Amino acid sequence: MRANKLLTTTLGAFALLLTGACGKHSAAARTQAIEVALKRFEELEIPTGPRVNIARDGLPAFRRLESSGLISIKDVPQGYWDNLATRTFMGGAQAFRVVATAKLNSLALNPRWSSPTSSSAPLSSEAVAKWLDIRWKSTGQYLVSLGRNLFSPDADYGDRFDGFAIHYAPAYEDYSILAANGLITLSEISIADIPRSARPPDMPNLRIQRAVKVTLTPAGGKLAQIDTAESQRTYRGNVATFVFGIYKIAKISNNALLPSRDGVYRLVEGTYIFDPTVDMANTLISHFKLPADREGRFRAVFHYCENGLGGKALTAPQWVLAGHADAVDFGSKSGEFQTAIVPPLVDELPLKGTRTAFDDGTATDEAYTWRLRHGDLKIGEILRDEEYKGALATPGETFHIILATLRCVPVTRGAAVPTELASLLPGRLRCILKYSDFDKEWKVVAVDVAPTGSDQWASENVK
Repeated sequence: MRANKLLTTTLGAFALLLTGACGKHSAAARTQAIEVALKRFEELEIPTGPRVNIARDGLPAFRRLESSGLISIKDVPQGYWDNLATRTFMGGAQAFRVVATAKLNSLALNPRWSSPTSSSAPLSSEAVAKWLDIRWKSTGQYLVSLGRNLFSPDADYGDRFDGFAIHYAPAYEDYSILAANGLITLSEISIADIPRSARPPDMPNLRIQRAVKVTLTPAGGKLAQIDTAESQRTYRGNVATFVFGIYKIAKISNNALLPSRDGVYRLVEGTYIFDPTVDMANTLISHFKLPADREGRFRAVFHYCENGLGGKALTAPQWVLAGHADAVDFGSKSGEFQTAIVPPLVDELPLKGTRTAFDDGTATDEAYTWRLRHGDLKIGEILRDEEYKGALATPGETFHIILATLRCVPVTRGAAVPTELASLLPGRLRCILKYSDFDKEWKVVAVDVAPTGSDQWASENVK
């Protein structure tokens, strides 16, 4: 997709018919003909997509659109062939990722998504807390299988076989950190002493990297919650759950609908409080990604799920955390977020479920050109209005050339371009008109427009 100019530049020679005859020598008739021809310039065309090629002289216009809150622009990593194309036949143009915002969608003549209907239930603070509690439990606590444990690079069963709980090998680092902080003890078991019955029936050749017996220390016994229920989903047998702290929402500062083509979504932002269960060492805080401060920030994307969740049917539609329940970021109150899951998800939502086909047979799921109306373009001051006998004139017929300034009258219906983009609007024109002796009216033969104060016309139709 090429987007070297926002204003349409392919005008060519065209004729626009006007109703009514206003007279061969009427300046008002010529003005009326020109203003009809200007209708096509009353819109900005804003291309968006994953790879919009923007020339150097066009980039400032896109930056103004970005500063007006209509789009966001991100660099696209360039490989060898991208760099070669930029330096050669693309004439310096570079690819950028251009994403439309909700503001552009609300102002555009061709909006791409609609606001969610009132049928979507409001997202309550209780629903937010319910799902954040699920996420917080996975970070604020840790489950340890007591007794004999195997650590294998091949599998993460969690179940016990012949009294041995099987874990994925990296879990041993978690156990080691807990042991180093005096919460559990690890007693090595010789791999040679492990019976074959400790391996899962479907993996008789399971590799065992390490085997240990895990017991609680007195300090760990005070902190851990012991569960011996056979119904344990992850570990059968004794399980010690270390609750490092309890999270609570302090305040929800934002609960806003997000633009989307694929369902109803909300962005929720706020602050939380973390109450540590015990005084924790820095190794526990850093290793288990626990907040070092009691207060912090969160941001999360919620999806209104009507059909099913995780392959299971819902008894009733409900709000759930988007992105397979991982669309949430946590961070310190004044510092950076620890993760950056939410921002790219918010950017992608308006693009999901869309597909645009091109004349060459290719297609993309994200490319789209938005149309944004300026207002009504009117003739300002006529600087020149005289007979024309140039290359576009026909002998024996009457032609005029007109130079004039333009003014934009804000529209009362629809949406006008933000005032920050005034420099992108055409501010002057040059135009050639022909008087038809048959129709008794003026017709536009060619027209060029340019921004105010610019020496560069958008086209070279007037000769």
